Amino acid sequence: MKKPCVNLVVATVVFIVYLAGCTRNEPPVIDRFVTDPASDTLVTAGDTVKIICEATDPDGDLLAYEFEADGGTFEGPVDANDILWIAPDHSGIFEIICTVSDGDTLHEVADTITIHVQNYLPMTEGNQWVYEGKDQSGRWALLRLTVVDRKVDEGRIRCYVERYIEGKYPVPVTDTGLVYTIAADSVFIKDPDAAKEYLGFLLPFLVAKSWETGDGGTGRVVGFDSCEVKAGLFEGCVNIKISGGQLERDLWLAPDVGIIVTQLKIDDPLEAELELVEYHLK
Repeated sequence: MKKPCVNLVVATVVFIVYLAGCTRNEPPVIDRFVTDPASDTLVTAGDTVKIICEATDPDGDLLAYEFEADGGTFEGPVDANDILWIAPDHSGIFEIICTVSDGDTLHEVADTITIHVQNYLPMTEGNQWVYEGKDQSGRWALLRLTVVDRKVDEGRIRCYVERYIEGKYPVPVTDTGLVYTIAADSVFIKDPDAAKEYLGFLLPFLVAKSWETGDGGTGRVVGFDSCEVKAGLFEGCVNIKISGGQLERDLWLAPDVGIIVTQLKIDDPLEAELELVEYHLK
């Protein structure tokens, strides 16, 4: 009569041990998931962003990491706890997800970082913009800009832009004196209408961000808004004012398009105003 009791005790002990084994494993904890530096949640197209995920496991288990993104590309293995993400060449909001596992798929944890990417100066070779408006004398003018060459030299990208101008002179004029030099987050502009190169833009754009242009002037981000010109209605445009230097400018730039409105003042009251009427991007 004692045998069933012994079996019952053994079964109970086994069941308790089984339950203990099932509940022993604790899931990992993500302690820190950030960009390095932290400000890199707003970047320019093509930038490289370092992302770090730090996690711990209550049980001391070895952890595995896996990164994924809905845009851009990763540089190096995606199974380490830090990684380099290369932003795509177009504007947008992108999510980077890190999943951490201790080997038990039931106990995986994940976190997400959102990164905003800006591209207000798409300077690919072959890109072209056509503007119409008035020149400094109030006469009709047409300006066609074409990126004819793009060179990389010691980390700097130099974009050579051909200008075709009608209306300003008795006959149409073509020149290649306009040069954009991109060095990290700085965009220097050599304008044929200006005496020397100046710092035109400091990327990425944030409201109230300002910079010294290097020719006695100051650039400033006024704000963001929609903007309608002959070429269409554009959302998320940024308004830049450059004042106090060789040339006073009021500019509107559209994401993934470029400059869509230029108001230029050289000597008061001489002004020029041009707006985008068509564009062709590679």
